Amino acid sequence: DVIVQEQKAVFLLKEKFPDVGIHYRHRIMNTFAKVGNTSDFFRRWGGEFKAVIILDADSMVPAETMVIFARTMEGDDNIGIIQAMPYAVNSTTLFAKLFNFANVSMLLGFSAAYYFKMGRSPYLGHNTIVRSEAIIKHCNLPIFKKKGPFDAGKPSSHDFVEAMLLEAVGYQVWVLPTLVSFEEQIQNFVDYMIREKRWFYGAMNWFRLLKFKAFSTFGTISLLFYAMNYFLALTGLVFFIITYLGTYYMLSHPLMTFMIVSRYHNILMFSAYLGFLLFLTGISLPIIVLWKKYRHNVSIVKTIFSQYLGGLIGMIIGPYKMLFLNRLIWGWFKKSDLVWASQNRVARVLSWEESFKFSWPISVFGLGCAYFFLFYIMPLMPGIYKLTGVDLIPFFLFVCVPILGLIFAPVVIRFMSRSFPLMEKMGWFKHQFEGENEYPVVRETRNMTGWFEKQIPEEWGFEQALSDPYFALRHLAQCPSRPQKYAFWKNKLAGRNIQDLTRLEKLVVFRCRELWEMFMTKNLIDKH
Repeated sequence: DVIVQEQKAVFLLKEKFPDVGIHYRHRIMNTFAKVGNTSDFFRRWGGEFKAVIILDADSMVPAETMVIFARTMEGDDNIGIIQAMPYAVNSTTLFAKLFNFANVSMLLGFSAAYYFKMGRSPYLGHNTIVRSEAIIKHCNLPIFKKKGPFDAGKPSSHDFVEAMLLEAVGYQVWVLPTLVSFEEQIQNFVDYMIREKRWFYGAMNWFRLLKFKAFSTFGTISLLFYAMNYFLALTGLVFFIITYLGTYYMLSHPLMTFMIVSRYHNILMFSAYLGFLLFLTGISLPIIVLWKKYRHNVSIVKTIFSQYLGGLIGMIIGPYKMLFLNRLIWGWFKKSDLVWASQNRVARVLSWEESFKFSWPISVFGLGCAYFFLFYIMPLMPGIYKLTGVDLIPFFLFVCVPILGLIFAPVVIRFMSRSFPLMEKMGWFKHQFEGENEYPVVRETRNMTGWFEKQIPEEWGFEQALSDPYFALRHLAQCPSRPQKYAFWKNKLAGRNIQDLTRLEKLVVFRCRELWEMFMTKNLIDKH
């Protein structure tokens, strides 16, 4: 059904833009997923092009960015990849709006990569231009056998690997934060973590590449650090647990605790103030950058409010991601198979069932923390107050907020999948390219998407395609003739109804002119 919908979209596009060369290819076997698509293209047609602009399904790149891509690539033969800063747009839910606004911090990261790494930046795989010759010569990735917790096949997170392969042979890989591009954001926490699962398993395969002689020392170290980032979740979980155990130990030994606090009071206070200062700096730096670069496009008051509110929400949902990633790490060690699930970017309110199914382990962990706090830590707090006179209410709140966030994870996750008109009206969580500053490419893409949805309803599929004259005749005219395939399948499929065909049989009919004409004619006869 998706294939015929895409094919109809191509027919409509060709009518709308008759002077543009539009080609559609669907691989009947989706071998190696996305990396298989790019490999297939470069193997078959890459040599015909000096450079190729690669987009994701949700990419929106302004024409001026593409022109700068081409001019810059043309001006320096040492450049292998150039990519633009991808800003998230078209978000409606609280979760997606929050991550939209995080693009401000992402701008800082890309600017740092541009400044410190220069032509040795990472590669995100989309909203980018690549030099065909460089990709073809140096980026034919290996095919692995399944071994231990590692998956078989080509590395699924291929983009970082390709950047390091090009870097090793002298090509430059650039992230230019001054170039603007856009993409759509995933709209809820569940779909976000499904994508994170794909990225995690892809990153784990990088450990197999660390002995590759094709990498430079810089490339090997970079891949190692990128992969090890996921294990910060394990470190975070250890520190999270130690915090509660350490608190219990200190409260169980009040005299020792009092003596330590008295002796190292200045150091402890300095550490606390330093941590608070670093937190404020991390929150404030993006605001300063945004105000300096785009002061005419944003409201500084709304930006500050959004940044600090986003930081508070991030403190609540941060442990969710930490616990989910630890589940992935445990599953990877147990050699669980990777399911390459598709990404859902549709704005939808999560059902209670889906929210609980996804996050019940988080709630169980939160209940365990609450039990430990109530029955082990709380009884000791009055004695500490009597001994030291220290007000423990701030400590109590500091400990309780994360626990409550964990317990009510299903409620929070479902709440964040909702849209709030007030948030839209007040302009919260908006970055510099939203609202009245929206780029034409984003607006036109949204309008065309709405038009396509009217032309191709979601329920329109293979059966409707055969009985739709607009589609059936156009497909008949372009479908290749395959007499031998027709001779083999004709008797097997004769007399069968469309709805009774398997997926493979439908694909055979779709790709053979004689079989398509046979079923199209049968469909017309049955109708009349």
